[in-house]
Amino acid sequence: MEETQEEKKMGCAISPDDLDYLKAIEKATFSGFFKMLDPATFLPVDIASVAKGDIRRIPSSDQYSKTSPTNIGLGLLFLILARDRGFLSRNEAYEHALQMFGVVELLDTCSGFNYNWYYLSGKSGKVPEITYNRFVSSVDNGNLDAALMVLAAYFSGSVLSERIERFLKKRDYHFFFDENPKNPKGQMMNLGYDAEKQTYSDADYSIFNTEGRMLALIAILKSQVSESAWKKQSRIVRRYVTLDGERIPVVAPWGGSLFEGLFADTIIGGNRIAPMAFQKNAINLVRIHQDQGRRVSERGIWGFSNGEVPGEDRYEMNGVKEIAYSRFPGEFVTIYSSFLALEYDPNGVIENLKGIETLNPKSFNPNFGFVDSIDPKSGAINRNVLSLDKGMEWLALGNFLNRMDGKKEILDYFQDYLKSRHWDCKAEKLLKEEEEHPSFRALFEPEDSGKAFREAFPVFILGLEREIRAFKGEVKAKADFEIVGSEGSKTICMIYDVREVHSFAGISIHLHALNLEPFGRFTFELKGNKELGIPKTFKVELKWKGELIQFEHLPVTEEWQTVIVPCPLTPCRLDEIAFVFENASVGEDGGGEVFIRSPAFG
Repeated sequence: MEETQEEKKMGCAISPDDLDYLKAIEKATFSGFFKMLDPATFLPVDIASVAKGDIRRIPSSDQYSKTSPTNIGLGLLFLILARDRGFLSRNEAYEHALQMFGVVELLDTCSGFNYNWYYLSGKSGKVPEITYNRFVSSVDNGNLDAALMVLAAYFSGSVLSERIERFLKKRDYHFFFDENPKNPKGQMMNLGYDAEKQTYSDADYSIFNTEGRMLALIAILKSQVSESAWKKQSRIVRRYVTLDGERIPVVAPWGGSLFEGLFADTIIGGNRIAPMAFQKNAINLVRIHQDQGRRVSERGIWGFSNGEVPGEDRYEMNGVKEIAYSRFPGEFVTIYSSFLALEYDPNGVIENLKGIETLNPKSFNPNFGFVDSIDPKSGAINRNVLSLDKGMEWLALGNFLNRMDGKKEILDYFQDYLKSRHWDCKAEKLLKEEEEHPSFRALFEPEDSGKAFREAFPVFILGLEREIRAFKGEVKAKADFEIVGSEGSKTICMIYDVREVHSFAGISIHLHALNLEPFGRFTFELKGNKELGIPKTFKVELKWKGELIQFEHLPVTEEWQTVIVPCPLTPCRLDEIAFVFENASVGEDGGGEVFIRSPAFG
């Protein structure tokens, strides 16, 4: 499988001038993150204002003086790279790490795991207290543990390394897996536990190409959960059509963001161990974001991930909608996600950063580095920076420059830790197997396999009315249906109401096990009712035993149109078809009516 010309171009070396440009950014980014460290605990504050041209912490505000397990983990990785890059001495990095970890050991926990948020009062000797809620996030704890493993390897043989080992032994991830009563047959890592309500989240980390795969890997390596937490995750391939008409396949991230697809490998290094899976997919994801930048921005700036909306100080999910499991309204550029692409297209990233500066010269400041987000059309920028974003910029930049200088990267220290625990072979096997997964192999194969299809046959037939059900999420929402028409030409009329933020509802058709091997597509006719309201888009999902195996976001008009959903690569069985209305996708018409007729496979 030879590299394409596009892939060869993405991997080429950078010029001396561009290297100097990155080092100037490195100096400013170090300064910015360092200023976000609370002097009393040395833990990074989650958010700081840059409205007046420099980092400004606000200790009197809960919003501006909280920290999270992920923030802390990035703070620890910051110290390692600051030492490697020459900004701190080894002794300074060690003492600061001792101070940070000493505070972590004192934090209140739930079953050994950290809560989402702790308040940093700025007072010496005061242990940070839980703030906002008592939610315990599985992925945030996984992020912290990954950083602690790196730190233990970096300072191997030290007192700090021994203390980290004792700390990690107390954290048993079956708390988010075996003990989760919400989805006992799902065999996935749960999103988290609300200690106040004493209930688990309704959602699992069931999608592979997200940051959650690092959590699953760690839990499996510790032999605390089964490999199903990794192997049963959804790997749906989406094909993005570029402005030039090229169809780029990608194993899709949940929200279509760069962060979801690229962050985990800055630490666990799947792109190095299994390049025919993770590196190929990452390159395709970067190319998709670059094309999307050309679609939404005159200057073509790119990098769409979660962050604060420029000028609004409001956090929002964000990504390339065409490849997302769930579509979100954001179309702003989050600059940290461009940094994460340095591994795959350094020249493209440098060009992008310069384009951002050209669009708005205030987007970069030598006092703290780049702002968090920018509107790709107007150039409006954000007035705050997040240590989450600044930490990922530093992580990606430090890894890249260390590699250019022949030094170890964070992922190398992570591998050193795995070797010290004799987990490296197990991890390599799990990662390397992905190169043989049908979804990743599809990245190299033609879209049309040449399979001969049968004539389409009707899925919805007389007598199946009892197999159609309405469903909705926890947030206030509604869905209902009516079956109209004469024999042989029946139509499902679906009424929905998802006006509440984060709400969803829909209709599902439950089938007996359907063998999909002879078929390549699912088709049906669709239109909306303009008088009652028409969704901008809605979602069709194909499922097998409760697991999502294919999806499509479909635009709706007041005229009948035929839509085609490709059958999944794997598995080749189907027992449910769901039509889903999501608040983030329906647009202005939060309630309305949609008609479906002639559903068939062929």
